[in-house]
Amino acid sequence: MKSKRTSPADGAGDARLGRLIDRLGPINNSCRAADGITKVELLWDLGDAVLAAYPDADDGVLWAVSSRSYITRDLLRYALIVRRGWTDRATLRATFPTLEHYTLFREALPFLKGDRCGIGDDDYRDIVGRLNGGGQPAVVKEYLLALKAGKVGRKHHKGQAKSRMTPAAEPVRAGVQAALAAATAGGGAVAEVRRLLGDGWLLSLAQWCLAAADDTPFAPADDGGGLAAPYGPLAAALARVGNASREDRAGFRKAVGVTTLMDGADLFHALRTDAGLEQWRARRAVRLRL
Repeated sequence: MKSKRTSPADGAGDARLGRLIDRLGPINNSCRAADGITKVELLWDLGDAVLAAYPDADDGVLWAVSSRSYITRDLLRYALIVRRGWTDRATLRATFPTLEHYTLFREALPFLKGDRCGIGDDDYRDIVGRLNGGGQPAVVKEYLLALKAGKVGRKHHKGQAKSRMTPAAEPVRAGVQAALAAATAGGGAVAEVRRLLGDGWLLSLAQWCLAAADDTPFAPADDGGGLAAPYGPLAAALARVGNASREDRAGFRKAVGVTTLMDGADLFHALRTDAGLEQWRARRAVRLRL
C-alpha cells in the first residue's frame, strides 16, 4: 500500500517544515558569502537537508520553505539539482577541487548531470577542466554558451521570437503590475483579487509564472477565459506560452523579463494567505533597502 505523504501545510508538516527551515538557515547564510566549490558544497548541504526531511521533495516543498523564510525557491531548486546529481559530497569535491566561479558551474550544469545533454566523454572532461581553472572566466562562459547553441542546433533570425511573443508579454506585465498594486495597497484591494481569482487561480498563476521563467512547458486545462481583466488576459497569455515552442518560450522570456515572471510567481503565491502576504511585504522591504 502506498504511504501517504505529509504535506508541508498539514499540522504535522508545519513542525517538520519549521525544523527544516531552522536547519537550512545557517547553511543559507554561509552560502550567500561563498563562491566556487565552497558554494557548490553548501548547495549540496541545502539539498541534502531538504531530502532528509522530504525524500520526495517537489516544488510545493520549496514554495513552503520560501514563503516562511528568506531562503529563495530558486536557490533551493539548484540545491536539489546538485544533491540529486551527486549522491556523494566527496565525489563532488574531487571532481571540482579548484572551481572558483559558481556562476560558471551553474551555466555548465546541463552538461554535468543526467544524460549531459548528449555530449561525449571528451567534451565532458573539457568542461570539467575549464571549470577547474583551465581558462579565463569570460572565455569559459562563451565556450559554454556556444556549446549550448550547438547542441540546441536552432537557426533563426535574432529577435524574431521576441517580436512574435511581445503581444503575450504585455498582458502578463499588466496583470503582475495590477496584483502588485493590490498587494501594496492591502485591505479591500487584496480582498478583491482573492474574490476574482480564488485560491485555485492564485496558485495556478504562481505556478505558470514560475514555469515560464524556468522554461518548463505546461498544458493548462483552462486558459482563464472566464476571469475578469487584467487576470483573464494574463492567464490566457501564460497558457499560450505553456504550449509554445522552445524558441517562442525563449522569446517570451526576453519580451516580458524573467524578473517580472519570478515576481509574479512570488506575488500570486503570497496573495493566497495573510501570512504569506506579510512575508512577501517583509521580503520586498528588504529588497527595496538594498
